[in-house]
Amino acid sequence: MYAEGEGVPRDDIQALMWFTLAAQLNHKDAIENRDNAISTMTAAQIAAAKKLVREWRAVTPSPPVR
Repeated sequence: MYAEGEGVPRDDIQALMWFTLAAQLNHKDAIENRDNAISTMTAAQIAAAKKLVREWRAVTPSPPVR
């Protein structure tokens, strides 16, 4: 949604955060989308997304890995 601006304003940093979280669960499409997003983003944007991932992980229990 954030990558395409579907229903929400487009936000590459938020998109990368969600792609990263899903990729960490071995979601194949998320891995590809994460890698594609990273290839178009600045180092500062990537760092901001990583910070959001850390903050989200700090307050959200990890789902079971299948």
